[in-house]
Amino acid sequence: MQPSSSRSKAVALAASLAAAILVPMSLAAAKSAPRRHPTAHKPVVITFGSWIPFQDHPGHRKLLAQINRANRGRFIIKPVYTPPTGYDQKLLTEVAAGDAPDFFYLDYGMVKAFAADHALLNLSPYLRKYAASNPVARVKGYYPTSLEGDQVAGKYYALPFIDQPDVMYYNPALFKAAHLPLPTPNWTWQRFLADAKALTVPAKHQYGYLQAPGWPPLEVYIWSYGGHMFNPAGTRALLTSPADIRGLSLMQTMVKDKIIPPQSAIENLNIEDLFRQGKVAMFLGGANDGNYTYNNHPIHTAIAVVPRGTQHVTGNWVGEIGVNPKAPHAALVVQAYLDLLRAYAHTHVVPPVKAFAKQLGSTYVSSAPHGHIPPVRVPIILDSMQYARPLRALKNMTSYYNIETNDLYDPILLGTMNVHQAAKKAEQAFNAMLKASK
Repeated sequence: MQPSSSRSKAVALAASLAAAILVPMSLAAAKSAPRRHPTAHKPVVITFGSWIPFQDHPGHRKLLAQINRANRGRFIIKPVYTPPTGYDQKLLTEVAAGDAPDFFYLDYGMVKAFAADHALLNLSPYLRKYAASNPVARVKGYYPTSLEGDQVAGKYYALPFIDQPDVMYYNPALFKAAHLPLPTPNWTWQRFLADAKALTVPAKHQYGYLQAPGWPPLEVYIWSYGGHMFNPAGTRALLTSPADIRGLSLMQTMVKDKIIPPQSAIENLNIEDLFRQGKVAMFLGGANDGNYTYNNHPIHTAIAVVPRGTQHVTGNWVGEIGVNPKAPHAALVVQAYLDLLRAYAHTHVVPPVKAFAKQLGSTYVSSAPHGHIPPVRVPIILDSMQYARPLRALKNMTSYYNIETNDLYDPILLGTMNVHQAAKKAEQAFNAMLKASK
């Protein structure tokens, strides 16, 4: 994950990486799609707004070609590329002007903002209509947390195409060299910190863990000790609570014990390169991050569940797709949209539909070793999904990420404030943000 000055940039990059692993549906999945009889009419062109350039990703092109062949004579899905920078604002402007794509990727947390601007179609009537014939229209079949950001006033305005729980990637060779046992399913943050300290070798510029402003998500640290960023109603920040302080203190300990690279040393680096080079032993990453190589040589990489505090919990990045409420041929657009989501379910780690997630071991994923998720990883990923938790979706996610970076990550990681001071400042900033967004 490339470090950035704001969490929004980190999330946008995670989104593009998640989308970039698409590969064709399996032949079985393609054959199971219903046959469409061509008509005498010219097929409707349905545009798909994407933050990745499809021309650079053969898997995307093949997947769309399969859907278009199955619907020959009815519709053609055509990708439309928009660069990630300023993506959300440009979409809102296009919807208001009536020239947005028919459906489009959405950054997690943006559904409420788009729905408030009447920039998303209410999908609920269509989901009821197609629930019996298409599993992606059956909301009861999803992981519950996958849909948390998709509802507004009980109505669905988007659906997820990927769940990506955070897991701990580690280099077994470095653990072996340090004579440490490998992580277990019940390891704790205390065990993690002790391991990271043992894996830190200053003379070799080797560190136990990667932590940068914006990534990994500090919410995971807070949640693991029973804390919350906000109260249940989302009207007040809770960062100075004892549980929140205990979770945030993990980062302060990382700085004090020097188990993470100095922030000045990673300011202009792709921090994952340090893992590839064997300079760090562990980092938190998405379940689809796959394999790692350095100088074209594979690095033996393993994963473990995220360490627990008082409870097991991990972060969950959810990628979503919404439909333009002004799209012509709305009924046909929704059918194409659901076809695309169903195809995605055969190519992603992790599909948000539980039935598809259970097939994870046989899912082809281009970023995984040999094109498949190693069997040993599957139970770890699926276990993580049982307690994976997405961020709370707020009206102004950009401000949310900026406050996190400026008032929590930066002062704690740079040592300009202790954790109590930073939490107090951030709590005040979050409360001001919540008051302004009412």
